[in-house]
Amino acid sequence: SAASAASAASALQLEERSSVSAGARLEAAHRVAREVKGVLEGSGLDYFALSASQMTVSREARGATKGASPKKSKAVLLALEMCPLSWLLGIDRFYLGNIGLGIAKMSVCICTCGIGGVIWGFIDFVAIMANALKKEEAIATLGMHATFSAEHVETAFVLAILDIFSLPLFIGLVRFVWWWRKQLRMEKLKQAAMKSPHYGLDPHQVKGG
Repeated sequence: SAASAASAASALQLEERSSVSAGARLEAAHRVAREVKGVLEGSGLDYFALSASQMTVSREARGATKGASPKKSKAVLLALEMCPLSWLLGIDRFYLGNIGLGIAKMSVCICTCGIGGVIWGFIDFVAIMANALKKEEAIATLGMHATFSAEHVETAFVLAILDIFSLPLFIGLVRFVWWWRKQLRMEKLKQAAMKSPHYGLDPHQVKGG
């Protein structure tokens, strides 16, 4: 009986130790789980903050890219302005990257038989000439937006003066061509009249005949 009591006591002590050990292991597991959860939650907040900052920087970069004006050669623009057809048909706006208004300008010119193109083109011509004479390195007027290289500003200034003086010459050339074509038509009508059998006769004689 004494041996049985001793074995029972030993068994009870082992069971208590095992229960204590299991409880300690369970508590340690819960503690590790809480620590891991805290680390994960902290990492999630850091990742969110990082993502937010990256999104902000990305949006600012996109806005800067969108708002930035294209860089063009001012000398090329002024060379295009030397040909009135380029500003009548909106080629100058196409060069500056203003595609939408360039198409609209060309459409207005075609639909109005050139009248709308002359008016709109002359307004753009004056704006570009004023910009070139001021030696500005950018243009932002009438829907035209662009930046220019500094080395082309002086060349554009000279070309602007040439453009302004060439405009009256172009108008005079157009008037001369119109007068010359009129003379050709009159000459053709005269030659056709000379081939008529009644050419040189008095109108009363023709009527009486």
